[in-house]
Amino acid sequence: MNWTQARQHCKTNYTDMVVIQSQEENDYLVSLLPNRKGSPYYWIGITRNHKNETWTWLGNNSTWIGNESWAENEPNNNHSTEFCVEIYVKTGNNRGRWNDEKCSNKKYPVCYKGYKHALLAVAGCGALSALCCICFCWMKRRKRKKLTQMSQESVDTQQSLHHRVLIVALIVFTQDLSSSGGAQAWTYNYSITPNRRWPQARQWCQQHFTDMVAVQNQEETDFINNLLPFNPKYYWIGVRKVDGVWTREGNSKVVPEDARNWAPEEPDDIAGQDCVEIYIKRERDTAMWNNEKCHAKKGTVCYTAIACKPLSDPEQGSHYCFHPYGFSRFNSSCRFHCELGFRLVGMPQLLCQTGGRWNHHVPLCQVEQCPVLNHTNSSGGRMNCSHPIAPDSYNSTLKKCGPIFFPAAGNVTCVDTVEPFSFGSQCNYACQEGYDLSGDDTLACLASGQWSKPTPTCAAKRCNPQKPPSHGSLSCSDPNGEFSFGSRCTSTCDEGFLLNGTARAECTSLGAWNADIPRCMAERCPTLSPPNYGDLFCSDPYGEFSFGSRCTSTCEEGFVLNGMADTECTSVGTWSRDIPQCLEDMPVGAPMLMYSGAGAASVVVPLVLIGLALLILTRSKRRGIAIISDMPSWEERENPAFEF
Repeated sequence: MNWTQARQHCKTNYTDMVVIQSQEENDYLVSLLPNRKGSPYYWIGITRNHKNETWTWLGNNSTWIGNESWAENEPNNNHSTEFCVEIYVKTGNNRGRWNDEKCSNKKYPVCYKGYKHALLAVAGCGALSALCCICFCWMKRRKRKKLTQMSQESVDTQQSLHHRVLIVALIVFTQDLSSSGGAQAWTYNYSITPNRRWPQARQWCQQHFTDMVAVQNQEETDFINNLLPFNPKYYWIGVRKVDGVWTREGNSKVVPEDARNWAPEEPDDIAGQDCVEIYIKRERDTAMWNNEKCHAKKGTVCYTAIACKPLSDPEQGSHYCFHPYGFSRFNSSCRFHCELGFRLVGMPQLLCQTGGRWNHHVPLCQVEQCPVLNHTNSSGGRMNCSHPIAPDSYNSTLKKCGPIFFPAAGNVTCVDTVEPFSFGSQCNYACQEGYDLSGDDTLACLASGQWSKPTPTCAAKRCNPQKPPSHGSLSCSDPNGEFSFGSRCTSTCDEGFLLNGTARAECTSLGAWNADIPRCMAERCPTLSPPNYGDLFCSDPYGEFSFGSRCTSTCEEGFVLNGMADTECTSVGTWSRDIPQCLEDMPVGAPMLMYSGAGAASVVVPLVLIGLALLILTRSKRRGIAIISDMPSWEERENPAFEF
């Protein structure tokens, strides 16, 4: 809480923010509060309105500051507007010492509560998910009571504190959904007609309710498992893998290991299974988680923060509210004021409870009454009275300004010289991280009954507009306005293109994106070479040999293609066909002539050779040339086969 909210919480639930009047009280308070390893620490009730003013405690206007109260090199007014004080509760030399801080920063409140017979009461808050208030009282007589303790989720050890006539009580107030019993602060809605993809399911929840259920603890798991009907497709929950880490989408926080309710052998490492479903009323692994592809269609389960009825101003009065979870929703608080001359009858502050009702009725503003004038002793005369409001009631002309309202994502701290929002009141404005103040940061109520300047506003810092990547699309969620602080954009590529860079970018509190918009690069196919005795002609709309490239093969003269001439690079990075070959071209009938010629040659050549041989023999005989042969000559009628 910022300092204003912290004090408002203390005054609503206790008496006021703690006031320290001695070093002994300071040391004892530090001994009660839980240690913290770092900021945020705890607000205490000492403040000032200007750097030249004296530090003053609330309520009694005391200016007590011990010799060793401030931490080393403090107060330093480092940001020129450090007008509030935190107390360090940690180990080291600065334990129990103070530091001046900007009132708009968030710390834990430390409160006190006064009781009958009590001289001192202190309350301290020191847990992330539960507001733990410690009250101690100094009794009139020597009474002793045992320490009463209730469980505190963020405190692992229990302590017993006895200090003579002091008693300590530990009270647990649940303020966060992650705390026990938090499920009572929300309502749930579901839809299974139709089943939706994860992005559409979350968008539907944000349009009609607050957001998709992110399942904070086992209590909420059991609750929605009993609430929801069985759906064969099961239900999406608001958990998704972001940059390799399982994250709750509502607050962008990493899901703790002990809060991950995975079914056995889950989550698996299948690509694209980045969203989480919950097995509602499944026979096996009921109410456990499984990672699934985000484009699968499943049931939708949403939550809505509980809301109370809007409040109206009482007659002759006004109110202003603080809404941490939305207008008149759970934990909204409203403070009432009456105009000068009227007194408040009823509770000055109302709180929206988990049941959707305010904790008290709207108070009334009753006119202040003056004593009735006695005119019976007036002799010889008469008295004439005018009662514009009521008989014998107040009728003042003190000028008042209209009520101040908290700007969205901002805080207001007011100092009233007479009455709230009356002549002389001064209010200081500040914006939360990620927002810029538009207008003057200080307003004063003038004698005319008008504020010195228009009420400023807090506008979310804007980042540069983003455009979808070429051959891709861009999906953004803008909780605080288009391309403003908190906007998250996710890039996707068309079929056949791959994302080159980080898919998700967020607009930070500095008004700059934490990542550039990635590029969509065309899927690449293997490099092609022209066929032997041929050429290759390609058109490359998205880059050489990439998705969409078309190549045509041709052959040189005298050669023909053996296959289809065209091939295309597909969206999966492969060619639709292989490159064909170029084969030598031949005239029609040439093969038959070759085979016929070869057959004829096999007959003609032997005949020619035989003819040549006979011609040679004939000419030899005519010339008387003896033919010498190695073969034996046989006499007529001799048969060598029968010789023995």
